[in-house]
Amino acid sequence: MAQDRTPTPPKLTPPLPQNPLWRWLIAPMLLVSLGLHGLILFIPTGPAEEELLPPPDPEEDGVAVIKIDPPSASPTATSANPGTVKTARPSTASPPPARSTARSAAPAPRNPPRVNRRPSDRPSPNPNSADNAGLVAPIPELDNADQTTDPNPQSPSAEGRATSDIGRRPPDRTDEVTAAEPPPFDNYIEIFKTYTGVQLSETDANEAQANWLQVLSDRAPNLADLTIRPLKIFEPLPYAANICLPSPPDAARILVFIDAEGTPEMYQPFVQRTKYRAFDNAAEDRVRQYDFPDVDEPRAYRVEVDVNYDETDCDWPPAVDRLPDDYFTVLESYVGPALTTSRGADETKAAWLQTLRESGAIDLPEGDDLDLPKWEGFIPDVSYPLDICLPVDPKDQVEVGVLVLPDGTLSAEPVTLRSTGYQYFDDRARDLVKTVAFTPSDTPQILVVEVPVAYNADDCQPLESETFELPSADTRDQRTPVARPPSEPDTNAAIAFDPALQTDLLENGRQQVEASPVGTLNQQLALAAASLASGWPADIEQSCFLADITAESFQPVETAADALILSEDASQAPATLSRLYETEAADAGDYCGAPLIQMSRSGAPQLFASVIPLSNEEASVLVVFWSADPQAQ
Repeated sequence: MAQDRTPTPPKLTPPLPQNPLWRWLIAPMLLVSLGLHGLILFIPTGPAEEELLPPPDPEEDGVAVIKIDPPSASPTATSANPGTVKTARPSTASPPPARSTARSAAPAPRNPPRVNRRPSDRPSPNPNSADNAGLVAPIPELDNADQTTDPNPQSPSAEGRATSDIGRRPPDRTDEVTAAEPPPFDNYIEIFKTYTGVQLSETDANEAQANWLQVLSDRAPNLADLTIRPLKIFEPLPYAANICLPSPPDAARILVFIDAEGTPEMYQPFVQRTKYRAFDNAAEDRVRQYDFPDVDEPRAYRVEVDVNYDETDCDWPPAVDRLPDDYFTVLESYVGPALTTSRGADETKAAWLQTLRESGAIDLPEGDDLDLPKWEGFIPDVSYPLDICLPVDPKDQVEVGVLVLPDGTLSAEPVTLRSTGYQYFDDRARDLVKTVAFTPSDTPQILVVEVPVAYNADDCQPLESETFELPSADTRDQRTPVARPPSEPDTNAAIAFDPALQTDLLENGRQQVEASPVGTLNQQLALAAASLASGWPADIEQSCFLADITAESFQPVETAADALILSEDASQAPATLSRLYETEAADAGDYCGAPLIQMSRSGAPQLFASVIPLSNEEASVLVVFWSADPQAQ
């Protein structure tokens, strides 16, 4: 019998657990993620935000970018932290053009070879010249006013701004250079046109300084002991042409008052000028644009700005082959406007009369205001055969003084009493006077001979011309020109005035004057009227210029176009009017005893201005404007 067994149940294999869906997707997701990250890493990226910003503009940020030249022999100021320089325009600090010696390799010019020569032998040390480094002209010193180049040394602030004083020379201004620098001859002509020859004597400069200090000391007690510190921190003003000028420019000296916050006062008078308006204006701009740092106490400085000019190493004649050598002979004879004015003529006449008194050649009463008779005979013009326009128009006539003996001959050489501005024409005028047959008389007589000059500013050959029509060689230096009949003097009918332009000049000019330190008195009419009433000169007829003066104001005559006061010396008024009214100023004689100035725009006369010097403690002048020549009204 079979053994009974308990049946064993069959083993059942448990079912495999099922993975969730996300586990199946994790591997593909990882692969996709890695792929995307790799793709992103290989995508090109743009520059950083900082790189997208344009570089700072030196003009907008007020930082002058300059090129540092190799060290030279020019004297430099003691090293210290500089003050900041305000926004500047592009700079002209460029090397001078090559000297005329470099022209030897060039093709032979049309004119005869020229040599480098100087029109003057007066020394004019160049601060950039090694030979002249120690020859800087002495500056008149006041007590306890020692030379300084570091008025307020400080350490830079945490922000990195240079708050120290002016121990280093500030960077060159950039307003004298343009993208395309003008040719040297053009630069020379532009500077030539601004020659004034105005110089202050050391006595006048010291007096101006003392008056300036007195005004400051009267303002506040803490300014009573203020002294002037000489300050020479600026690089010389550039003169790229390096062509010899009519006279070596002087260093400009400007008085500057700085309060305790480092703010300069707007009124900054000159105590010496360069003799050129262009350099004067450039020096004034440099000082005004300099950001003086804070100081512990108010300070007064006499800032000196040189001109980069060396008369021992300038080029003459200019290397301009299209112009004949005779033209440069005329330019070289330019003596400036000083002897072309009525004041200059009066001074020359007074000196001549005094010489005649001392010689005993003629009995003359004392006094310089003698009315000298004019010779009424005929005399030919001084010719100008070249007919090429000059940078500054000569006066239309030369006034020559002569002492005629009873037999009609001259007692001595003729004397130029009023110049054309060019020795070239003055000399030829005197030569013509020597040929005159004067009428005999019973006694010696003094006469003034007016010799006309044949120069036509409206019909000369422009200096910009590429070629010129030149006379034959035998007529270029003609000293006995062709005679012409006497002509009537010019009148306003011959001048093309532009009424609209006259109005613009008067309105814009007055705005410029009132915004200028020299014109502040025009906003205080009561003070202006008091100044006129107390300082009117006795030898000038007041009724020609003013209709009324009251305690509150003053009223010009009805025919005048405008009237205002300038707080400066009368000798500086023409240059100031030329600058503020943007015109060319030229002497036009005098009217009612006061100097008359013709103000032109683009060579065309538009306004006339009478300058009346006032005899007050502070230098000031009344300027009366006319829309036509008052002499012809």
